[in-house]
Amino acid sequence: MSGTVKAVLANVDAGLDQSLERLYELLRIKSISTDPAYEDECQRAAGWIVGQLRGYRLCGRGACRAGPSDSLGQDEEEQVGPHLLFYAHYDVQPVDPLNFVAQ
Repeated sequence: MSGTVKAVLANVDAGLDQSLERLYELLRIKSISTDPAYEDECQRAAGWIVGQLRGYRLCGRGACRAGPSDSLGQDEEEQVGPHLLFYAHYDVQPVDPLNFVAQ
């Protein structure tokens, strides 16, 4: 394994607890996009994602609709050249089970 890969993995290990806490923070948001009662929570999840992107010096704009949800991040300083696409699927399904009859 190269020194660069070892350094990256060591950095991941060092920040694992912080990364997991950020993930848990997002998971606590009830972003159920199929239920209009949770529209504000979907907007909050979109804003949370955008805030995380801004924390990495990426600008963002977030939207959450009754259908698919998305957030977009784009490098603030460089508009030309390589681009980074960050996809976060943060809308969830309701807890209630579907009416399913096993045959």
